[in-house]
Amino acid sequence: MRHFSIAVLMALAMALLTEGAEAAGDQSRTIAVSGTAVTRVAPDVIAWNLSVAVRNRELAQAKQESDATMQKILGLIDELAVKPEDVQTGHLSIRKVYERDERGNETDVFKHFDVRRSISFRQRDLSRFDEFLARLVGATEFEASYNFETSKLEEIRFNTRLEAARIAREKAKALCETLGAALGQAITIEEFKPQAMPYGMGGGMMSNVSFAYPEASTRADASTGTLAPGAVEVRETVYVTFGIE
Repeated sequence: MRHFSIAVLMALAMALLTEGAEAAGDQSRTIAVSGTAVTRVAPDVIAWNLSVAVRNRELAQAKQESDATMQKILGLIDELAVKPEDVQTGHLSIRKVYERDERGNETDVFKHFDVRRSISFRQRDLSRFDEFLARLVGATEFEASYNFETSKLEEIRFNTRLEAARIAREKAKALCETLGAALGQAITIEEFKPQAMPYGMGGGMMSNVSFAYPEASTRADASTGTLAPGAVEVRETVYVTFGIE
């Protein structure tokens, strides 16, 4: 009976070792590739970012001037028929500024308060760019920047991601055929996930969306006046692991 138990245990151990070796062999017969697809589309939105800075030795006065400027800009944005949901005010920043010596080092001598506010809004009619720019410049003093966006970003990303997966499969298939192997089923699929920047902080554009010179088919309709929108470029990458048959 004792010899029988030992034989059974040895048989079980050998079976487990064999299964482990086969599993390891199966896992080693894989190919890992990446696929990257790029879609260029004409932008249909301009994201404006305005920054208001007021300096005054009296904090209350600086805050009052900043509020007045913000109200003026918000009133102008309303006159330009921008929808409320396309307007966002940023945080309030108050900083004490001190005098600097001849070496550029900050001293203990107070100079003034620096009060900063920001406003971000989306312009959805690109043909009115020159009108927006002229009205904003003539309104008050501020710092301004703008980025081009597309309102169909999520749809474009979805389709571009599918194209990236197709490219990954074609790449893996070509590599296997070159080496005399057959491509199996997908085992793992992972997409590249860029860090998102919220609207109003850096233009509201994702890090895998960038400006690019357009092809003829993606040229924007509004290219008159001082605006040449170019194209928005959406780039997606997918990582896939396939089995090898």
